Amino acid sequence: MNLFISISRKISIATILFLIPISPIPSQSIDDLDFYVDDYPPYNFSENGKVIGISVDLLLEIFKESRSESGIEDISLIPWARGYKYALEKENILLFAMTRNPERENLFHWVGPIASSNMVLIARKSENIRINSVDDIKNYNLGAVRKDIGELLLRRLLGHETHIYLTNNGQNSAMQLDLGRIELWSYEEHVAFWFIKNAGLNPDDFEIVYTIEEATEWFAVSKLTDYRIVEQMQSALDKVDQQTRNRIFRKYLH
Repeated sequence: MNLFISISRKISIATILFLIPISPIPSQSIDDLDFYVDDYPPYNFSENGKVIGISVDLLLEIFKESRSESGIEDISLIPWARGYKYALEKENILLFAMTRNPERENLFHWVGPIASSNMVLIARKSENIRINSVDDIKNYNLGAVRKDIGELLLRRLLGHETHIYLTNNGQNSAMQLDLGRIELWSYEEHVAFWFIKNAGLNPDDFEIVYTIEEATEWFAVSKLTDYRIVEQMQSALDKVDQQTRNRIFRKYLH
């Protein structure tokens, strides 16, 4: 009798559990991301209150290929250091464009590449600076944007205690270089000369004196994000044909 009651109870519980509807776990998508950029032309920047640039246009192509409901209005322009902190600490953050390198490799998920790029040291031509080795760099006042790859590379080369004059954006660093407060500016070459020109300076007054590293620009996704979203983005980016990519690059680099 006791055995019968025990079996009956188990059957009843199993029946109840079977009848209770189980809500499916909602799958995440690109539309769950928060999109952040900083002022990093020609890859991403603001013009007339609108975020534009090479990487922005590529992201819009990703939206289109993935049938995402996200759009240009969902992309926020914020200081790089703040966006970098968000991407390190939060889930569902997309920060771009970011230079991919060994120090950052395991900190983020990656979608790309967006473009190849060179990290360089720029000086005023009038200074006649010649860099033949890493040791030569130590003889000059150095500048970089805070948390940018330019700062990280200088610290990798020269040590973490190296004094570097840090600014919040490339425009400020360009002005510091022009005023002589720094002698060598560590930054991505296309972006650096964009800021030099935008600051009203003559690009012909400046020159690349050393190439620190050849690199690539990528979309960086916070590590806490569901990797299926990363796969969706990469799949969508892979569908963007070369003709479309060429059109985007010509739009901003010529």
